[in-house]
Amino acid sequence: MSQSELTLREITPSDADFIYSLASDARVTAFVGDGQPWSEEFTMKRLNQAVQDEHICWLVALVNRIPVGLFVASDTGSGVEVGYWVRPENWGQGVAGRMLDAGLPLVAERFPETDLLARVHEQNTASLKLLERRGFRRGHTDDQRIMTLHRAAQPRA
Repeated sequence: MSQSELTLREITPSDADFIYSLASDARVTAFVGDGQPWSEEFTMKRLNQAVQDEHICWLVALVNRIPVGLFVASDTGSGVEVGYWVRPENWGQGVAGRMLDAGLPLVAERFPETDLLARVHEQNTASLKLLERRGFRRGHTDDQRIMTLHRAAQPRA
């Protein structure tokens, strides 16, 4: 897939098959939570929660109108946690960086003046580098080898 323009749109229940295709792929979930693929039931529960909860923002990334990834943001009360999943067929094409570049300004609009955080497995060096290039700074690493990165809120203009 070429470097065509990437767009983000809010998820809808009709995205269930695409979300499940990501969530059930062990390559995608290797560094998420316990590293295990999600069951269909758990995926649908999370999707429904994301559709209904104003503190959660899931955005489908599209290139040429084809879903290629998922950008997520959740208000945790102590900051907004961001993350992303990319379809394995689109790995190595800059999709994750383009999702961050498109998604972070939307997060700033939706959750103004809120610090951002990302939780990344310490072995996921590509994501660590990607986030650091976008202003995130490494913090602590927990017992499961998950590193928390922070980025201060951008002041409103």
